[in-house]
Formats: sequence, structure tokens, C-alpha cells
Amino acid sequence: MSRVEIRNAVFLGGPTGKGKWSAGRLCFNDRGIGVRVMKSWRGFVPLEDVAGISFDSETVGRSRVLDVMTLGVLGFATKSSSTKCPVTVFLKSGGASFYRVGDRPASKVQPVVQPYLLAHGIPILDGRAAAGVAPSAADEIAKLAELHRSGALTDDEFAAHKARLL
Repeated sequence: MSRVEIRNAVFLGGPTGKGKWSAGRLCFNDRGIGVRVMKSWRGFVPLEDVAGISFDSETVGRSRVLDVMTLGVLGFATKSSSTKCPVTVFLKSGGASFYRVGDRPASKVQPVVQPYLLAHGIPILDGRAAAGVAPSAADEIAKLAELHRSGALTDDEFAAHKARLL
């Protein structure tokens, strides 16, 4: 997989620049990762600088005042929270760039991006890895096996990635 785009994303900040709150698409392509807004990039990180990526979910409360004012009593039935997915791109230099997908939890974002990350040899980091403890080869092979069982990886892709880890 050479390209993945996820709508409704923003660059929050990092070594590659200050965050801009204009929404765009979080793009993963053969050159790197960043938020594309119109024809410009926000927080672009070249692929060779990426050490790993982590995905988290956060629930953000929302005020119902406007809903109640416009819909009356029905406004209380509207959703009072939304789920967002912070995405952290860890750099080989030790820094990190921060992005956020605004309308989906990590459980919806990570599976879309995972084949791209595997194809480019970029590890998905959990809390341990983000704290500086690298995932073991066994952990990575277990993740590959799960993707293989689900059909996201072919037999040849699974064998190639497993051989690279060993």
C-alpha cells in the first residue's frame, strides 16, 4: 500500500512546525506523513525520519447549550461527547510530531493505516514502546500473525515481514 488518507485531521505541533488548526487529510505516502490542506503540508515528516507511530483515543465533552436553544427539549437527546484519535509520530531524532483525527477512535483509524505501516517497516508503538522500551520481535510477529489471520496480509507478505524481524 503506497498511500492512505484520513479526513478531518489537524497537525497539533512538533519539531516540523507549529500546529495550524485548519482541517485537512492525514496523509501517509511514499515520501512521508503529514496533514495536507489544499496543496500545502502541515507537519510533514519524511519517511526516513519516522521511528514509530502510536494511536490513542480520547473522548471530548461538548456543550449542549446550542442544541437545546435550536432544538428545544430534543436538544438534550443529542450526543454530548465525541471521540478523537491523537496520532503521535515518533522521530528517530528523539522528537515527536502530533496530529489528531477528529471524528473516529483509534480502533477505526489504526486498522486503515496498519497495512501502510507494515509495508514501510514502521512499528506501531504502545505505551511501553513510547516510553522508550522497544517492542520485542515476538510482539511484532504476534501482530503480524493477527493481520495474516484477518486477511490483511497475504502468505508471502507475512513471510517477508516475519523474516525481516528475525
